[in-house]
Amino acid sequence: MNVLITGASGGIGRAVAIEFAKHKCNIIGCAKTNAKGLEETKKIIEDTGVKCYTELCDITNEKAVIDFISSSTKRNRSYRNTGK
Repeated sequence: MNVLITGASGGIGRAVAIEFAKHKCNIIGCAKTNAKGLEETKKIIEDTGVKCYTELCDITNEKAVIDFISSSTKRNRSYRNTGK
C-alpha cells in the first residue's frame, strides 16, 4: 500500500509517515519548503525497509499539486496534515 502524506518534513506529518512505514506502507511525502526535513524523513522511512518518495510541493497551488501527483506513484490512501 502507498500512503500520501503532506507536511512530511517534520512534526505530526513525519510521525504519521513513520507510523505507516512501520506497518509496511510505502510513503509518498511532500512539504512546502523544508527540503532538508524531507530528506531526513526519507532516510528514516527507508531505514524501515519500505520505499519513500519525497518532493517539495505547495498544496495551496493547484498546478503544483497536479505536477506532484503526476510525478509520484499511484496512491491508495492519503493523510492530509497541513498547518496554517
